[in-house]
Amino acid sequence: MEDSVIIENQCDGFVVKVLQSHVIGPKLKGMSMGKVFMSSKMKLRYNFNEVLYEVDKVDAYDESGNPVNIDIVPFDTENRVAAIIKREEQYLLIHRIKNDHEYYTFPGGHNKVTESLEETLSREIQEETGLTILPVALFYELKQPGFATEYFYLTSEKEHLKMKEFNPEVKPGEIADLIWVDISFISNHKNNILPNIVTEKLLSI
Repeated sequence: MEDSVIIENQCDGFVVKVLQSHVIGPKLKGMSMGKVFMSSKMKLRYNFNEVLYEVDKVDAYDESGNPVNIDIVPFDTENRVAAIIKREEQYLLIHRIKNDHEYYTFPGGHNKVTESLEETLSREIQEETGLTILPVALFYELKQPGFATEYFYLTSEKEHLKMKEFNPEVKPGEIADLIWVDISFISNHKNNILPNIVTEKLLSI
């Protein structure tokens, strides 16, 4: 991205105009005091090829046109829900390889405003895996400035079913598949199971 570009977006009740922005790197690193940071997509934490922009100036206005002061611009405010699914002594993960980066995530999706978190979770898991789950308890609520909240639920299967074929949208050269792993696998690969803070909490119980 070149300097002196103008990016306009509407998010969370703000109309935001960004001036003099430039890329500082593909990961959430290098953040310095006195700067404003934004990401182009919410999935920055999961997709290592996403970019983070360091912003020299932000003009933000509320819906009434009044200027507001904000430190981090949340360009995506759609909450996400994910399931920690345990079958006997194994957990279900999504294995991904993207731009030569290998990592794992918990299955889930974005929460629709017309659904409760539990409804979204059950629907997303059924659509992705064919499994029918029952959200048991909220396991972790992940909040980070500038990002929508992510909710991780401990779940149980309503009944043991064979999973359907997993066919996510991926670009050429990318891989995404579902795998069942035991707790030793999670311990050995904890740095690559995202988000790390949820993985650490799972290992502590």
